[in-house]
Amino acid sequence: VGMWSRSFWLVGLVLCYCTLGCSADGLCTPANGKMIRLDDGPGEIFVMDTGEATGEKVLVLLHGAKFSHETWCTIGTYSYFVEKGYRVIGVDLPGKGRSGAKLMSQRSEFLGILFPALHLKNAVVISPSMSGLYSLPTLIDKPELFVGYVPVAPVTRIKGKDRLSEVKVPTLIIYGGNDAMGHQSKKILHNIQTTKEHVIDGAGHACYNDNPREFHDAVYQFVAGLTWPQTA
Repeated sequence: VGMWSRSFWLVGLVLCYCTLGCSADGLCTPANGKMIRLDDGPGEIFVMDTGEATGEKVLVLLHGAKFSHETWCTIGTYSYFVEKGYRVIGVDLPGKGRSGAKLMSQRSEFLGILFPALHLKNAVVISPSMSGLYSLPTLIDKPELFVGYVPVAPVTRIKGKDRLSEVKVPTLIIYGGNDAMGHQSKKILHNIQTTKEHVIDGAGHACYNDNPREFHDAVYQFVAGLTWPQTA
């Protein structure tokens, strides 16, 4: 009886610790977190960066207004893709999460400043909700930064969205079946020349939280089929 009591006590202690904020992703560690100074932009930006990967296939994770890079820690995104050979970089957008930066008046310039600071030539960008204000203008003006684009019910109230029809970047549109914003944004996103669509049935606006497994599997199937530029 004593042995079982001790086992249950240890399990309870672990569950209590996790409730107080432990990460579901073992790669979300202080060693992988760092501040990046953007001299030409909003100041310091926090990123969770898993480091180099074979062939430098990179995923850049943005986030919605109420979230941060920790959202992807909670659902295990870093470990999922690192195990499949990708470098994963979660970004706290200006004024959000651990970023001490001020909000940018010209959000369209952010990724164009961030990528050189991270020594990135290009990446797949996963962009939920509010982060569409950052990713969509960049997709239009600097499509060369994108190997692929995964908008997740993004905000589409941007200037120049009529130019989306010029964009040839492979795009996977993901949204929850119960998300009105996702249904609305897809109408605009399908103006991009090369699009696929994946609906997560029964999920809401943050569909990745509602069904992480289906979200991860859908994104992986998409990125695995992309043609990645050769690195030197």
